[in-house]
Amino acid sequence: MPNRVPPPKPERAKKLDRPQHPLDRWAAMSPAQREAALAKYPPAKQQNIRQRLAKWMDMSEEQKERVRNLTPEQRRILTTHSQWMQTLPQERRQAVRKQINLFEQMSPEARQAEIESPSFNRRFDVTERDHIKQVVSTMPVE
Repeated sequence: MPNRVPPPKPERAKKLDRPQHPLDRWAAMSPAQREAALAKYPPAKQQNIRQRLAKWMDMSEEQKERVRNLTPEQRRILTTHSQWMQTLPQERRQAVRKQINLFEQMSPEARQAEIESPSFNRRFDVTERDHIKQVVSTMPVE
């Protein structure tokens, strides 16, 4: 019996780098691919992914990069904060969100000065201040 040489294996397609963030993967899909992938999930999860993806696509590249580089602890803080925000009355939610947005525009020194100011302590109760401070701790220090 002759020695048979197995045929060469077909060359595998080069594996693409894994996206840095799960929403990068969703954003990279074509609309048809995305809908096919979403169809595998229950309606509530589909809606959640669509909402998160819409926010992701509205973010600047700088904001996306910041999210990609969050540590697990920073992600935990932001997830907890997001859940807590849903428990607030709309008026307080807007006030907290507005303050956090202002902090994002400030230098770390200006943030600290504002956190220590009497007006900050008057505008927010202890729990609100604690949550705001935790979110500020996730912001870049440069």
